[in-house]
Amino acid sequence: MKRKGKLMLLVVAMAVIVGASMNPVSAGLLTLDDTVEISYNKSEFNISVYPGNASYSGTNMAGDAVTGVFGDGTVSAYEFINQDPVTFAVSPYANDGSGTIAHSVAQGDVDVKPSEPWANVWTASDPGVDPADFAFGVDRTVLRGRNVTGTIDIDDMSEGTAYVLWGGIKQLINLTATMSGDGVEDKVAESEIQLITGNAGKNHIFASSFVFTDADDYDMITYFYSHDGAAKRGRFMGSILDDTAVPEPATLSLLALGGLGLIRRRRNG
Repeated sequence: MKRKGKLMLLVVAMAVIVGASMNPVSAGLLTLDDTVEISYNKSEFNISVYPGNASYSGTNMAGDAVTGVFGDGTVSAYEFINQDPVTFAVSPYANDGSGTIAHSVAQGDVDVKPSEPWANVWTASDPGVDPADFAFGVDRTVLRGRNVTGTIDIDDMSEGTAYVLWGGIKQLINLTATMSGDGVEDKVAESEIQLITGNAGKNHIFASSFVFTDADDYDMITYFYSHDGAAKRGRFMGSILDDTAVPEPATLSLLALGGLGLIRRRRNG
């Protein structure tokens, strides 16, 4: 009986080992590093992905200036989207051309009004030198929509930072990022914000940074932006990928804002 018991334990142990080898637990980690408000009440803000000067600046709800750098100032990839002013079809108006980042949104989740023109966007020129390649009030740089799905290819990266530019007006907004790969468990990180409702509700734009490390077994980050309201209240701009794992600290974070309402941040490994 003892021999049979030992043999049974051995069989069980081998099954566990085989099962673990078929579905290994990776050391990969995905975390929400920060969420910073960069525009409030349709205030103009700046986004640059120009090499060596990749950064953002704007004004938050408290009226304070906020600035930050994307990674080390030179990004790996980017894509910014808006909607056609006539057909309202969603498409990228600026990307790095590598196919690393792709966004999609159902036509029914896009507002039947033109995109918003709040952001100055520099992609092919130095933001400190005139003329800007995307000027405020001319190009429609912020999508009026919700339920946006995006994929970021990280197959050849072991660590880095994915930035998502998103927001809305009133109600609950949510941004969930999932890092996935063949044969390994998904890693999930989330940012969720309850915006002020009623007449006090104004437009907000945020920059969220998701840091991933030990990601050799992972090949994709998929994120989903949702707005718990009408499509016309959703705001989305795009995403940026950098191969720097630890981003520069933001000048101010959402935790410094007053009166924004309930702010919840979830960090998951």
